[in-house]
Amino acid sequence: MYRYIAKNKAGAVVKGELNVQSREQAMTIINSMGVYLVSLEDGKKQLFKLPGKAGKKQIAIMLRQFSTMVNASIPIPIILSVLKEDEKNPALREMLTHLHKDVTDGTPLSVSMSAYPKHFSPFVINMIEMGETNGRLDIAFDRIATATEKDMKVAGKAKSAMIYPIILLTLAIGMTIFLSVKVVPTFAQLFIDFGGELPGITKMMLTISDFLQGYWYVVIIAIVGVVALIKTLWRKRNCRRYMERMLRKIPIYRGISDSKIMGKYSRVVSSMLDSGVSVIKTLTITKGSLQNVDFEDSFTKVISDVKTGVPIHQAIDSTGIFTSLVVSMTKIGEESGKIGELLNNTAEFYEEE
Repeated sequence: MYRYIAKNKAGAVVKGELNVQSREQAMTIINSMGVYLVSLEDGKKQLFKLPGKAGKKQIAIMLRQFSTMVNASIPIPIILSVLKEDEKNPALREMLTHLHKDVTDGTPLSVSMSAYPKHFSPFVINMIEMGETNGRLDIAFDRIATATEKDMKVAGKAKSAMIYPIILLTLAIGMTIFLSVKVVPTFAQLFIDFGGELPGITKMMLTISDFLQGYWYVVIIAIVGVVALIKTLWRKRNCRRYMERMLRKIPIYRGISDSKIMGKYSRVVSSMLDSGVSVIKTLTITKGSLQNVDFEDSFTKVISDVKTGVPIHQAIDSTGIFTSLVVSMTKIGEESGKIGELLNNTAEFYEEE
């Protein structure tokens, strides 16, 4: 059995398995399919292999190293060879090995990278593809590395901003459980010993205390079950939309989320338009990077409006979800021909905020 990754004439990645005895047979079948082969592996060799995992930070570091070497005019095959030899992470080293083989065999880097959608987003692939087309891979990689590092920085700030309220909530829950299990029963027993009648709320807390002490494992199972359910529902688009709307009712979450989305829009549009990517393609990739269902749905209308000739600033303004700053900077950029520069400044503002 052989596993293959290829690209069809529309540019979409095609993956599959072929139950054949030799690599030559697999190649013959793939060639008859009229697709562009990216990689072909023996499935039997991969059967008991435990794949490693590459984190976003490792990918960001690799992209910055790539950018530095491309700026030094080092050929792509040599860059991949150097990165492959120095890489300690098994998953990244294997991926770099495949990229090196593909590029050495004549496959464009953007095509080879598109076989790894978990590591390289459409933004990265299209930026590299445009860099290959216009001969400015150095600029493309610099913008990719900068955008990736900014994403990580913003994500880190967002997590830091949420840590304090989460810690407070955890402490509050922990203190409540401690009081219910240890303190309240002790004082309740003293109250009863003195002949007093327990208030209704105290009786309720004692009932909760007895349950927590007698069935603590049920509580743990229930918590694990709820977390698993939330993760499952989050993958369903309609459920995720409802959950995102509920979360956005929390002021601190809404503020962080909106700033992140505005910064992401500004960064992606700025980088791609400055690199020569078409407006429609830029907006399509931007839509997929917003990571919010309502914003993505609204952006579908934005793309449709722009296709009919509506300026970008009017299209995003009509959604009612973009800030006045983003709309104004987009408008000024379109009118002055400096949309990339102005949206880059806007991205910096929101990323710092």
